[in-house]
Amino acid sequence: MVVSDALAARYCLTDVVEPSAGRLAVTVSLTDVPNGTILWGDRYFGPIDDVHAVRASIVHGVVAALDEQIPVHEAALAQARTTEHLDAWGAYHLALRHMYRFTRADNQTALDLFARSVALDPNFARGHAGLSFASFQAAFLRYGDDWMEAARRHAERSVELDPLDPMGNFTLGRSLWLDGTPDAGLPWLGRATGANPNFAQGFYARAWADIMAGRSTEGRRNADMAMSLCPIDPMLYAMQATRAFTHLQDGDRDGAALWADRAARAPGSHYLVGAITVAVHEIDGNSEKAALWARSVQSRRKDATVADFFQAFPFENPELRSRLTSALARHGF
Repeated sequence: MVVSDALAARYCLTDVVEPSAGRLAVTVSLTDVPNGTILWGDRYFGPIDDVHAVRASIVHGVVAALDEQIPVHEAALAQARTTEHLDAWGAYHLALRHMYRFTRADNQTALDLFARSVALDPNFARGHAGLSFASFQAAFLRYGDDWMEAARRHAERSVELDPLDPMGNFTLGRSLWLDGTPDAGLPWLGRATGANPNFAQGFYARAWADIMAGRSTEGRRNADMAMSLCPIDPMLYAMQATRAFTHLQDGDRDGAALWADRAARAPGSHYLVGAITVAVHEIDGNSEKAALWARSVQSRRKDATVADFFQAFPFENPELRSRLTSALARHGF
């Protein structure tokens, strides 16, 4: 009997270490044990004398793979079953697939599935964290009223159930943004990245709080950390938009325009990121490109206003707020 069978493990992480002529080659694989499918694999190389750097690279890659590959695989398995036959774990992972699409309909589906997960298991901390995330999205993108309280309540319940879970701490930190004070969430975001130093979304959220307070250097460092930890994260567009703001705050308008374009074109990017791109291009003096993005935003959200923009992005710097207001107003916001 293999170890994975003895432990009744669903997933197994294995490695092969090959030393040769003073160098190491390490092959790592993640396998779905019941059906033997290899979900992910990679090879790492380096000198034996630098084994700690090789190990750090492996940890980085493995943590990112676990965060990405297992939820994707679990969602695919859950999708093959009817909703009535989903357990709490399956409902949670299928909800993630919808949550990261950032549309009103998908977010509602995610809310329903997260609610099913906690109905099936009321002590499922990640289920409550998912409800907080989707409630935050509904409040942030103005899908309806009264979502702020739900975002806070479910995040608090998640942390109560599992104080060390990075996702719960992350959602609690973000829920505190909704009253316009992003720095209030920093202690919880610090707990999230302390519990998991490879948690990309935690570093992104810290970067976002930094730029709202005008800390462009810290914001850029945290945004870069987030993107390096998980370059295929479904929140990549938000990390890129955050990076754009750091350039804008530092007076680098070309850099801001470059990163804003990347963010607005990324999968899952929502209308507020398009509004960022409008403002950045207008400030950069490219009114034609700003108008192009404005039409794209308004085709998706006709009622988008400057007030919505600053409710989502409560910048503290009055000069920057004034420049953004003028730029957006020129294009009908």
